[in-house]
Amino acid sequence: MSNQVRILLVGEELGDIGKLRELLCSPGTDTFFLESVKNYDEFLSVPEKDLFNILLLKIESSSRSAEGEIKDWLGKFPGKPLIVLSRNHETEYGNTCIASGAQDFLVLPELDSLSLRQAICKAIERKKFQNTFEESLKIQCELSEEFSKANDLKDLLIDVITHDLKNAAGGIYSFASLMAEGVQDAEMVEYIRLLSKRLVDTIDNASILSKVTSGEEIEKENINLGQVIREVVEEFSHSFKTVGLEVEIKCTDPLLIRANHIISQVVRNYLNNAIKYAASGRKIVIEANPSGIHALMKIADFGETIPAEQRENIFLRKIQLENGKNRGSGFGLAIVKRIAKAHDAKVWVEPNEPSGNRFCMLIEKIG
Repeated sequence: MSNQVRILLVGEELGDIGKLRELLCSPGTDTFFLESVKNYDEFLSVPEKDLFNILLLKIESSSRSAEGEIKDWLGKFPGKPLIVLSRNHETEYGNTCIASGAQDFLVLPELDSLSLRQAICKAIERKKFQNTFEESLKIQCELSEEFSKANDLKDLLIDVITHDLKNAAGGIYSFASLMAEGVQDAEMVEYIRLLSKRLVDTIDNASILSKVTSGEEIEKENINLGQVIREVVEEFSHSFKTVGLEVEIKCTDPLLIRANHIISQVVRNYLNNAIKYAASGRKIVIEANPSGIHALMKIADFGETIPAEQRENIFLRKIQLENGKNRGSGFGLAIVKRIAKAHDAKVWVEPNEPSGNRFCMLIEKIG
């Protein structure tokens, strides 16, 4: 080793320091520098502790006490190698010291210059390798976690886009089949137009959803939240009739917010959730009004109330309620949470009265 090795000896007795210096120091060289302290109080007064390369710990206690003392000093001297010096030559005692974290165990009466120097140099090299390995392992774990998250985001994005495409394409196919059988009216044609628009919008929104799921910045513009709600409700008009849901809208119009048009996905997913799981309540009430500096939207249903302990979890992917009633794959509300985050908005669910749930969004308004 080309640089000077700084060694701190702890627990020295008269004679030990002199013997160790004699073993380490060759005439005309300064490869090793040795300093000693008797206890932790003296250790605290040692300047520039981080400059020491290794700790020599002199122990004569029992195996159990030695184990605790070694771990204690390793905590006080983190990242540095530790060698135990002892007059106890029992193999079991030495094994206990090594198992407790010491790099080596040396018996004082048997020490010679070469074995001491080699032990110190090897302990330092082993500790460097161990530190490098642990840091590499930590980085690998972090990368593995990031990779896992990236895969989850990819799956979420694919699920959302596939779901929306299938819904729109399925609706178009059903109405087209009816029209082919001669069942035609203006409302059916209009609904096909709306579904076709949703299909195109889903494709157009794919890149925005990708940014949302990965936490990237998205473009925003002034948007009338009241208009967004009415347009999405119109999209769902046929679905509401099919399941027998009455929709009541109580919105301030205009209600301007700074948002990306992907914000409509929040309304869309809330309504889709109500159709799937709260149709038994026969009614949905949609409110969007100013609340201080924010716009507060609430979509209330009158179905079965979600238990308090499960309200946060439904915004996680693939969550099933404890009563066994599946809230679906969970990607709809999971993407809602990410869209809200991209707008510095807040989303949550609260109980409705006398039953059901209110799915909410709080977003900063303009003016």
